[in-house]
Amino acid sequence: NLVAFNTLTSPKLGARAIQQGDEVIGVAAGFPTTVNPIIQFGAIPVFVDVELGTYNIDVTKLEAAISPKTKAIMLAHTLGNPYN
Repeated sequence: NLVAFNTLTSPKLGARAIQQGDEVIGVAAGFPTTVNPIIQFGAIPVFVDVELGTYNIDVTKLEAAISPKTKAIMLAHTLGNPYN
């Protein structure tokens, strides 16, 4: 997750790169290794609730979490449960 986030902040991406203050959407039930790079960089994590059974992100709530400040969606499979 650190490598993925670091890549998303690369100056080579120009205006598409994540900047301090940009929002990054993630799942509410996850590991610190997914969230910590976002916070340490100065971006703002936005958490979306999970669907019970898999504890992965509830995709029906994803669109409501997107704002004009959203720059990325970083998802990790919770507890190894694959997404549908």
